[in-house]
Amino acid sequence: RWTQATGMVGLGDLAGFGFDSCLTATSSDGSVSAGWGSLSSRHAMRWTQSSGMVILGDLPGGGVDSAAWDISADGNVIVGEAQSTAAGFSRYEAFRWTQSGGMVGLGDLTGGSFDSRAYAVSADGNAVVGSSNSVSGVEAFLWTSATGMIGLGDLPGSSTSSVANAISGDGSIVVGFATPDSRAAAFVWDSIHGMRELQIVLSMDFGLDLTGWQLTSATGISLNGTVITGAGTNPLGQTEAWIAVIPEPGCATLLLLAFAIGIRSRNHSAMGNSANRHTRAV
Repeated sequence: RWTQATGMVGLGDLAGFGFDSCLTATSSDGSVSAGWGSLSSRHAMRWTQSSGMVILGDLPGGGVDSAAWDISADGNVIVGEAQSTAAGFSRYEAFRWTQSGGMVGLGDLTGGSFDSRAYAVSADGNAVVGSSNSVSGVEAFLWTSATGMIGLGDLPGSSTSSVANAISGDGSIVVGFATPDSRAAAFVWDSIHGMRELQIVLSMDFGLDLTGWQLTSATGISLNGTVITGAGTNPLGQTEAWIAVIPEPGCATLLLLAFAIGIRSRNHSAMGNSANRHTRAV
């Protein structure tokens, strides 16, 4: 954990077999973090200065393997993935953890083999996004307590393959990536327009000239939904980070960061067939 005052400080690991720990998200004030530590396998955990690393528990049945991917602004809601036997056999299931309710599985989309992962939670902790197997393929989802898990669909072309990476503060806008026509493309979703290719929205709705670019994945969004970050291929064929700023209707700017970044995938060895693995660009 790094702060201006202390620099980089190691936080240790869970006591037990091996040594491996990772923090993936932090609360808005930086006092609470989430990630996983290693015992005989990954264990989702919550870290604070006073308590250190605390295991979040596990879903019923199945093997013991879990990871936390995101945390709410106040640090009281954590989401991720854990093995469970909700479908009668051990598969990964998206979870939502709270201080009062502990770890609760969110189920999966109808059809396909049972599998779901939660990658992001809204600032207030009420909306969760990620990906799940559905009757159509791997599909981005949005979960709330009122609606349960709903599929967000895919961009037109080829088989369904979409993953939600991030969500705005109020849960109204979701971003991620999909694979229309077997290519990677960043998407933006809202309840009015559904899923749209972000590059087309920026070009057609806001007049940006993105000639030679391919925005392959949207990986982050600001609380108010007006700033989106991600990665893409620039006109030189290099992978480069970008920030799309939409300050007001009819005005947008694409800021290109002065460094190239790679896109790595979170592959889950327990999934077996690589066609069924969920990947998340980060």
